[in-house]
Amino acid sequence: VASSGEGATLDGKGGTGLFYLDGGCSLTLRGLTLVNGSADSGGVVYADGAGEVEIIESTVRDCSAGYNGGVVHASSSGAVSIIGSAVTSCSAGYGGVVHAYENSGAVSIIDSTVAGCSAGSNGGVVYAQDSGAVSISSSAVTSCSASFGGVVYARYGGAVSIIGSNVSGCSAGSVGGVVYAYESDSLSIAVVDFIDNGAGRSGSVLYLVAVLRQRTSISDASFTGNTAGDDKTIQTDSPIDWDCRLGSWMQTEG
Repeated sequence: VASSGEGATLDGKGGTGLFYLDGGCSLTLRGLTLVNGSADSGGVVYADGAGEVEIIESTVRDCSAGYNGGVVHASSSGAVSIIGSAVTSCSAGYGGVVHAYENSGAVSIIDSTVAGCSAGSNGGVVYAQDSGAVSISSSAVTSCSASFGGVVYARYGGAVSIIGSNVSGCSAGSVGGVVYAYESDSLSIAVVDFIDNGAGRSGSVLYLVAVLRQRTSISDASFTGNTAGDDKTIQTDSPIDWDCRLGSWMQTEG
C-alpha cells in the first residue's frame, strides 16, 4: 500500500491510530502531514506480522500511544524507515517514535529531524527488543527523553549506529541520556556532536551493559556539556575503539 499527497493531512483527532497492517502488507507514506494519531500502540501505524513501513518526506506531530510506539509499533514485521521527515512531540510508554519487537526488521531514521519526543519508560525515540539494527544518520535529534535511553533503547538486538548527526538536549531520568544498549550486536558512532545531554544516574550519552558481541567504535565525535549523576558520559563494560577529534573528549568514562 502506498499513500501520497502533496500537502494532504491525516488527522486522528486524538482518538484513533491511522493505519493497521497485518498479513505481510507493507506501507509507504510520502508527502503527508500526520497529526494527532492516538492508540494503545502505534499512534500512526500498528504493524503486526506486516511487511515494511516507510514514512518519507512527511511531517508527523502530536501522535501518541498509551503503550508502544507513538508513531509506529512493529511486531514480527519488516523494517521501519523514516526518511527526510520531521517528527515532533510524539510520545508513548515505550518508544516515543518507533517500537520494534519480536523479530521485527531494522529501524532507520535518515535525513530527518526528531524533536520533543518522549517515552514514559524506555526509548524516547526508538525502543528495539529482539529485533534488527537501529540506525540514525544525517539527522538532528533534540530534546527527547525517557527513563532509560533518551533516544535509543536497544535490548537483545542488532547493531546500533549514529552517523553524521547532531544529538542535543536529550535525557534519561535514570541511565543512557542518548543510548541504552543491552546485549546488542555492536555500537558505532561516527561524525556526531553530542551536546547538553544528560542522565540522572549514569551515562549522559551512552550506557552499555553486557555489550557488545562486537567492539564499540567511536570516531570523529564531540562531547560538550553532557552531565550525569556520577559525571560519566559513557558507562560501559565492553572495549571501545576511539578515534575522536582533538579537544572533543568527554568528562569521564567508566
